[in-house]
Amino acid sequence: MFQLVLNLAIRGHDFNREDSVDQLADKISKHGLQTIQFALPLSFPELASQAENINLGMGNYFRRSFAKYDVEIGVLSCYINMIHPDLNERQAALYKFNQYLRVAKSFGASMVATETGCVDAEIHYTEKNFTNEAFELVVTSVKQMVACAEKVGMTVAIEGGWNHPIYSPLKMRQLLDRIDSPNMQVILDVTNFLKADTADQQREIIDEAFNLFASDLAAIHLKDFVVENGVVIPTAIGKGQMDFSYLLEKVAQTKPYLQLIMEETKEADVRDAISYLNNLTQV
Repeated sequence: MFQLVLNLAIRGHDFNREDSVDQLADKISKHGLQTIQFALPLSFPELASQAENINLGMGNYFRRSFAKYDVEIGVLSCYINMIHPDLNERQAALYKFNQYLRVAKSFGASMVATETGCVDAEIHYTEKNFTNEAFELVVTSVKQMVACAEKVGMTVAIEGGWNHPIYSPLKMRQLLDRIDSPNMQVILDVTNFLKADTADQQREIIDEAFNLFASDLAAIHLKDFVVENGVVIPTAIGKGQMDFSYLLEKVAQTKPYLQLIMEETKEADVRDAISYLNNLTQV
């Protein structure tokens, strides 16, 4: 056991959908949480939030609304397919991401997050994502995003996963080295790097990630999982196989107060998840 003050956050869309930001913020606050990762189209799908819609006034509105309940937006989500095979679609996605970077401060966010996408139009598993060509496409796109981030004083937060071009902690380190900018950092989701045949290697993957890019961690996704029929399936925190004790001990040792964003834990399970995580940190 170890001592760690958990800086817990949650994705806004893991709460049941509400009609207004005040209703959502009130529920988040009543669960004792003060920070969210905010995906506009998932929490409020009726709101126009494409590149041509998002604006500084919108950001100010959401920031003020959440602040009334002592809730802040730590991460603004803009998950895109940055290597879409159609060049026009790819450039449109990058333009959207850069628009989010430009307004992120008005939302109160310190970073804009995305995964690296897929070489096919539909984001799915394909071994074509594991080629050097796919990696180079990611490098080219992230360089464009980071160039914008550097101009506006924002951070591009990249999340990897085993079926993406950034499919391992080592590939993430290689991307960081190629981009070579303080305006790119990492959201680590350990579960994203696990397959059924590597689920028992969590500690090795956690160690590898912290050894390779602890200094570049912007946040961690806390996501539990079970293995069913040879597939890793996300589940609510505390109901699966994730070794949170080991992961949180790493955070305590190396990145105290790092944002820990609960993921795939839905509203009905949030209180139990918070209690479970807090109990792990008590001596």
